[in-house]
Amino acid sequence: MSDRESVAAFAAKVRSDTVRQAAEIEALVLREAADRFEQECPDADGELDLCMCHAAEVLREWAEERHPATREKELKL
Repeated sequence: MSDRESVAAFAAKVRSDTVRQAAEIEALVLREAADRFEQECPDADGELDLCMCHAAEVLREWAEERHPATREKELKL
């Protein structure tokens, strides 16, 4: 494999890893938003002005589509 091919292969791997990491972060944020919508629901004495529980399931579905492996992970900031 030439130097040029080696560099191209390395760049492709870095791009692939970056896309995978971005998808994981996106899925974790979607799951966190879904949890907060449910926790902060006015019907559950939360602080939101409007119930957003209906959106929680949709956010979880989007997260599942983006990165299923994040189902058991937590977002750590």
